[in-house]
Amino acid sequence: MTFNYKKILKNNKIVNLICFIILIFPVFIKTILTGKIDGNCANDIGRYPGINSWQANIHMIYGILYINLFNIFEKTQYSENLSIFLIIFYPYYNLIKRLYYFHNSFHCSEFYKNRADYIIGIFYGGIINTLFNLFNNIKDIQLDENKSKIKIYLCLLNSIISTILLYK
Repeated sequence: MTFNYKKILKNNKIVNLICFIILIFPVFIKTILTGKIDGNCANDIGRYPGINSWQANIHMIYGILYINLFNIFEKTQYSENLSIFLIIFYPYYNLIKRLYYFHNSFHCSEFYKNRADYIIGIFYGGIINTLFNLFNNIKDIQLDENKSKIKIYLCLLNSIISTILLYK
């Protein structure tokens, strides 16, 4: 029996789990290196990820939407493209914004806490998605293999850049 990675790339839940793990990696590295998720320049030092601010709630909503687009819209070309856009939009928007405002001190910005808010949204979205599919007898959605690769590669690129910037 051989390992069939193409079958894995067509499963929406597995692709989302891979993106989740890849996106959370820089947050773990930041926490291991500094002992905290907060940056020294952050406005909301001490806030737990995912709670106590409207910005955290917005970041979580992005994550929930990313995971649940296939339940909101039927599986169409539009929903797959929108899913790729959301997985790209928030992490890259956050990265570019923090690089612009904290180009000399990226590691001490709110980037990693905002990323954690987004990842918590992905986690909650996964729970919502699983319950929705369970109660509505919906089978796993099959994705286009190339679009799955794009999602995974973009998550990986963002996480590599984010991890490298810890050392800047």
